[in-house]
Amino acid sequence: MKDFYEELEVSKNASDEIINRAYKVLAKKYHPDTTTVDKQLAEERFKKISEAYETLSNKQKRAEYDKTLVPDIDVNKYNKMLQDNKRLSQELLRLKAELDNINTTKVNYKNNRTNTNQSYNNYSNSYRNINYTQPNNNRNVNYTQPNYSHGQQYRKITFLDELKYKLNEFLKKCISIMLTIGIMLIALSILYIIPSTRNFLINDLHLGILFGIFK
Repeated sequence: MKDFYEELEVSKNASDEIINRAYKVLAKKYHPDTTTVDKQLAEERFKKISEAYETLSNKQKRAEYDKTLVPDIDVNKYNKMLQDNKRLSQELLRLKAELDNINTTKVNYKNNRTNTNQSYNNYSNSYRNINYTQPNNNRNVNYTQPNYSHGQQYRKITFLDELKYKLNEFLKKCISIMLTIGIMLIALSILYIIPSTRNFLINDLHLGILFGIFK
C-alpha cells in the first residue's frame, strides 16, 4: 500500500501547514520543468507527490486514508527490537544492583566512622575518670583502671581518610552521571528503530541533526 506520508516526507501527525509546505518544496524540486535530476525519475516522483498531496490536503480523504493504514513492521526488526529491550532490561537491573552496592558501602563507611568516633570518646572519658588513692604510709596504692569495653578499638580520622572519602563520593557521582547518559543513548537508539517513533523524533521534535551525528 502506498504511504502518502512517506512520499511527502512528513510524519503521520503532521499538520496541514507542514503538509502544504512539504508539497511546495518537493514539487519545486521534482517538477519536470525545473528539476535538475533525471527528467523521467523526476516526473514519476512528481506524480506520486501530487497524488499524496491530493489525499492528505483534503480532511475527509485524509481521515479515510488514515483508517486504512496498517503498521508495517519487519519481522526481523521486530525480533531485534525485542532482543534489544531484553538486553536493556538486564542492563538496567545490573546497574541498579551496582548502585545498591554503592549505597550499602556508603552506609557502612558512615557507620564505621560513627563507631570509631564513639570509641574514641569512650576512651577519652575512661582516661579522664582514673582515680588514684594513696594512703598516708605509702603501704598500699589503690587506683581505678579505665573501663575499656571488650573489643573496643580506636583509630584517629586523618586528613588522608577525609580526602579518600571525598574522592569516593566524587567518583560515585561521575559514575552515576555516565551510567545515566549511557542509558539515555541506548533508549534513544532503540526508539530510533521504530519507524513511527523515528518520524516523530526527526520531523516533530527536529532531532534529525542529532541522529545524523550518530550515524
